[in-house]
Amino acid sequence: MKRFINIILFASLVALTGCLTLEQSMRFKDDGTLLVTYTCSYPAEQEEAIQAAMEELLALKGFPKASFTDKASMEAFYAAHGAEMTLHRKSVRDGTASIQMMVIARQTTKALAQGAFGEMLLKPVDEKVRLEIPLPEISPDLKRRAQKLCKGFKTTLVIETPGKIIGHNGKQLDSDKVSWTYGVEDTPPRELFAEWSE
Repeated sequence: MKRFINIILFASLVALTGCLTLEQSMRFKDDGTLLVTYTCSYPAEQEEAIQAAMEELLALKGFPKASFTDKASMEAFYAAHGAEMTLHRKSVRDGTASIQMMVIARQTTKALAQGAFGEMLLKPVDEKVRLEIPLPEISPDLKRRAQKLCKGFKTTLVIETPGKIIGHNGKQLDSDKVSWTYGVEDTPPRELFAEWSE
């Protein structure tokens, strides 16, 4: 089961249902564990439409029903893919719903191979580790729809590594931290990558 939570899926949801923002951080630790946090905001009145759209997109790929808006389905998804959801908190304020999630994988390589965090690949290259996150191409029509429905859409991914970062195609925040931020007007690369020393 691949391509579950990634920025392209959320961009697709924007085109179908309205405006979302997504912040995702991934902390790769020395002991082989991975801690992932998500914060997502969207119009509360559109929750049912968002959930239906996500289930429809997953069904098209042959995946079982699941949605980040539903705690039980997310717990089941991660449990089946080598990870554990330790937090799912939802709040609504002034018509905007926010969901915070925290997920831990105690065997990072296994969880990534099972698709717990999308279509990511973690592999050794010489004396370094390389993380690759392939992104499917967004059609011009889908991009136009997203631009029309939600000009303020933005998604951010931050990764923190156990070694010094020595290569990436994002924005370096620190010696062990890099980020990528894209809005609906942007054209992301076909792949995000970061390399760090072992």
